[in-house]
Amino acid sequence: MRGLLPATYVISLAVAPGRPAAMYAGTIWRGIAKSVDGGASWRPSGPFPLLAGGAVPRPPDVMSLALDPAEPGTVYAGTNFGGVLKSVDGGASWRTANRGLAAIPYFRGRVFDPVVALLARPSALYAALSGMGVFVSRDGGARWERFAPGLPEPRVESLALADGTLYAATADGVFRSSGGPWTRAGLRGHWLETVAVDARNRTVYAGALHEGVFASRDRGRSWSPANTGLGNLYVRALLADPRRPGRVYAATYGGVFSSTDAGRTWTALNSGLGHRLVQALALGAGPKPSLFAGTLGGGVYAVELR
Repeated sequence: MRGLLPATYVISLAVAPGRPAAMYAGTIWRGIAKSVDGGASWRPSGPFPLLAGGAVPRPPDVMSLALDPAEPGTVYAGTNFGGVLKSVDGGASWRTANRGLAAIPYFRGRVFDPVVALLARPSALYAALSGMGVFVSRDGGARWERFAPGLPEPRVESLALADGTLYAATADGVFRSSGGPWTRAGLRGHWLETVAVDARNRTVYAGALHEGVFASRDRGRSWSPANTGLGNLYVRALLADPRRPGRVYAATYGGVFSSTDAGRTWTALNSGLGHRLVQALALGAGPKPSLFAGTLGGGVYAVELR
């Protein structure tokens, strides 16, 4: 982790598709760090916009990161108080991409609620503004509009997309939309932090606040706890392995856990992980892929997957 201070609070991660050595880490207070050697060393990405108004100008907290799968050098950052930022040169320079978002009441260029989730596809970019709902841009962040009407719970924490359906983890369960009005997809009354979809086996996972993981085998019609070996931990992020159906990873405030049977049982992956407050996960590419974990106060850790 040369170049990334050990005390760094990493809250988002992204690995460039087709470039297994290029990785971005979104942090609290320190903007974005970039590694081009698989996390062995890091350097600041920037120059990064600074927030004024405090005792010392500082970068906005980078709550979420997304990479354009068709253009690996295009990076989006969802921030607290800075809205959405965009780089088209692999993080060498940044600009705001908030047109349309600025029309939201109370936005005015400074998001009071953070952009907690970004999801990039070649044809669309989705953003969840916690407390304001979900928005979509179909021109690379140049203009934004509300994604779909009828979302009764605006506090969205995470997004996942599969087979044309967008899932939103909220403070009141899961909602889904295929472009039409949002419909409830279960877990009402549960404060959810993250949602992930394994499209190959049609399983949707949701991580909850101090309730562990729930799984739906029928795309959100019914749910059941999926906590054997995991317990009721605070789950911050879930990551379904797109290359191996049934393999899913959980970032928790008790470390990293892995399931090879679609969440039915879990095993801890904490050997060598000195900081157990894990906030973000990302998968590397290559013949021997690695799992990267962003931690609160410990920087980034990696484990080679079998």
